[in-house]
Amino acid sequence: MVGDKEQFKMAMVKIVSDKFDIPLADVKTDALFMEDLGADSLDMVEMMVFIEEALGVFVPDDQVGECVSIDTTVNILLPFVEQRRMALCAKAS
Repeated sequence: MVGDKEQFKMAMVKIVSDKFDIPLADVKTDALFMEDLGADSLDMVEMMVFIEEALGVFVPDDQVGECVSIDTTVNILLPFVEQRRMALCAKAS
């Protein structure tokens, strides 16, 4: 699971780098999207929709508001990603 979390975190770093036009090496996982990176509410919605579509998961609205940095987003979304992976594995069996 640790490897999965680190892979997921690196994928989030890439998404944030692309979305906010920040060099990959400069993206800090504890940087706050709105306060530190200058994201507005539309940026946040677009990013969450992109992440949900890319990962095939749905994040409840009450938890989306808690996604304030890469670190918190990974911690919130990882259970949904794991659940989706388990469902896909069960379906394939």
